[in-house]
Amino acid sequence: LRPGVLQVAAFSGFPPFVWKNGGQIQGADVQVLGEFAARYQMELRVQAFGFDGLWELPARGLADIAASGISISQDRNHPDLAWSSPYAHVRRTALLRKVDEGNIQSVSDFSGRTFAVVRNSAAHVHA
Repeated sequence: LRPGVLQVAAFSGFPPFVWKNGGQIQGADVQVLGEFAARYQMELRVQAFGFDGLWELPARGLADIAASGISISQDRNHPDLAWSSPYAHVRRTALLRKVDEGNIQSVSDFSGRTFAVVRNSAAHVHA
């Protein structure tokens, strides 16, 4: 978008890849992109956005890169976007109420229960 600046749109609710710490956006994705920007003598600017539609921001001219827990899926393809090769794989876990600890043993045990996820994330699709 601007010569010498790498503008990153990031969802800050996906540690350890991206999260906010005292107003500062940090995490593994920010570190890697910071190293990339430094290598090419660019200033790194990271701005937090909500997750839903984050992957569209580069095509809309609002960022050079979108980062933080974005999985490739058919509905996220766009003629003005190019996906990187996957650089991380996530093993999914669930956080349960202590009272349900012994009651949830398999995926089928979640039937009829409320499950909180980030809307339109891979976890949402899997849930």
